[in-house]
Amino acid sequence: MRVHRLDHVNIRTRHLEATKDFYVEAIGLRLGGRPPFTFAGYWLYDDNIAVIHLAEEDASVATGTGPIDHVSFRVSGLAAARERLAELGIPFTERVVPRNGDVQLFLTDPNGVSIELTFDADDSTAEA
Repeated sequence: MRVHRLDHVNIRTRHLEATKDFYVEAIGLRLGGRPPFTFAGYWLYDDNIAVIHLAEEDASVATGTGPIDHVSFRVSGLAAARERLAELGIPFTERVVPRNGDVQLFLTDPNGVSIELTFDADDSTAEA
């Protein structure tokens, strides 16, 4: 597995519109395309990269990570990553992004922070 870059930070919020407005108006990010997830949210872009993902938080559902829901890294070597995590005994869940087929592995660091490893849909490399 190889890390290429920090991909995005996901912020869970009960103030979706105000949070979107802050990042657009104060920070200068722009609204852009977002997969058809089953929950409300926005993807905010810096140039062509969606660096902030906003997700509406349901006030009735408690989350353990606070407003920073997860940190995502763009990586390659999906098969090697699965093998490495299994060898280390680190549990993960796997999801596929509805729009483009990218594969996401979600795991938790020792501090309880959710980490997302995002692989291109066509990733079939087995690099270590």
